[in-house]
Amino acid sequence: MSDRTVHTGTRRSLAEWLLCAVLLLSWGGYLGYSKHQDYDQIAFSEQTRLSNQALVIEKNLTSQLLSANRVLEGLLVELASVPSSKAAASTFNERLKLISDTLPGVSPILIINASGKIVHSSVASLLGFDASGRDYFQTALKRRRQNTLYVSAPFTSALGSTAISLVREITGA
Repeated sequence: MSDRTVHTGTRRSLAEWLLCAVLLLSWGGYLGYSKHQDYDQIAFSEQTRLSNQALVIEKNLTSQLLSANRVLEGLLVELASVPSSKAAASTFNERLKLISDTLPGVSPILIINASGKIVHSSVASLLGFDASGRDYFQTALKRRRQNTLYVSAPFTSALGSTAISLVREITGA
């Protein structure tokens, strides 16, 4: 065996290894590019899906918030004419229960006095409950805007369920 044969064999072996490395790098690059394209496609599709879901939720939630706000405005007008007797309070609480049962997703309806005590409720077991420490009560107390509908962050209610509160301030007696 001559030096030339060994040198040619080494050169051939080196060329084979370089070819193998180039092929592996090319294949790895293709796989990386392919995965990146898949990721971009999935990200775009998920973004579109979430945007569509947000639009549907916005339409549904907006109509529910508007309905709830109209109900609260009507209750404010009614509340001004409720006599302070127990019978009148009981009738008003029954009216709150009827409204709460009629509106999907709205329960309970509460009237809370300035000290945080629930004085009227669509759920009888909540009458007298002290809500003064609740965030929704504190927010309305601090901000003091009569015609504003406050929407709370989700929280665990006194009844043990996850809820959000829609709060309006009541002024006057």
